[in-house]
Amino acid sequence: MIDRKLLLNTSLLICNTLKKFLPPKGQYHVIAYKIYLCIFVNYVLKYGRYTKFTRPLCPSALFSPLSALHLDSVVLYRLLTHNLDQEKSE
Repeated sequence: MIDRKLLLNTSLLICNTLKKFLPPKGQYHVIAYKIYLCIFVNYVLKYGRYTKFTRPLCPSALFSPLSALHLDSVVLYRLLTHNLDQEKSE
């Protein structure tokens, strides 16, 4: 049989830990407050081996569908200093 005092202490420890991750009253719509709870829950689910319930919080974009420009260092330098050269000549 589980000791009631141990069960109570464990429950209070869990509640006090979770309270740190909950947003203040009236600020539930602010995403910056929600992100802490989402990160915490993702870790709990991951370590509890419930990975099918986790969500990607910061998905990375693949470069192939972005049609990114292929620039080398010389082209970047010219693009970044182009306005500076025009200002000096004026």
